[in-house]
Amino acid sequence: MNVLARLAIIDQQLYEAAKIDGAGVIRRFFSITLPQLRNVLLIVVMLRGIWMFNKFAEIHVLTGGGPAGATTTLPILAYDLAFGALRVGEGSAINTLLFLIVATIGTIYLVSFKPSKEVE
Repeated sequence: MNVLARLAIIDQQLYEAAKIDGAGVIRRFFSITLPQLRNVLLIVVMLRGIWMFNKFAEIHVLTGGGPAGATTTLPILAYDLAFGALRVGEGSAINTLLFLIVATIGTIYLVSFKPSKEVE
């Protein structure tokens, strides 16, 4: 939804000027549309990655960790240790490790794809 909102406010004069200058559809996409959507796409991709990394509810409800632990993820393992086996320290240690992994990946992602100022 955020991408669509940002796409809707791109100034149409930019496209018209590029068309007058002879830019084709592909050139307009890579020169106008993609740079305008860059910051929104940066945040959306990062948040989706974090949400997918921390999948819990769907996997736990459907399989509970799966047959022989085939679908056990770190959040499910932490939950099972903390509340199933009552080893709260190990469950919180796994969650802390999970946080550090996600924070490190997020930091590397933001440093490598530096958000720029909006171009309008």
